[in-house]
Amino acid sequence: MSLARSKVDTRHQSKQETVERNAENQRRSEKAQRNTLRTTLTIDDQLFAKAVSLAEPGIEKSELLRECVKAFIQRQSARRREEPSKP
Repeated sequence: MSLARSKVDTRHQSKQETVERNAENQRRSEKAQRNTLRTTLTIDDQLFAKAVSLAEPGIEKSELLRECVKAFIQRQSARRREEPSKP
């Protein structure tokens, strides 16, 4: 296989993967919209940019924030389980 052919195949595969990820994100977004709270948030630009840089390519902002909230809930739940119970 020639180098040019290899590059074309890789690009096609990357585009297909991106299309599949976008379709999955769209399905998640549509599912989440059924039970949603619309709100306006004020978020530190650098903090949000860091989260976007670590996220899957093409992820929607709402999905990213949903994942952040889920991670926060998991972390807080674990902390509370580790705390000694109060009499």
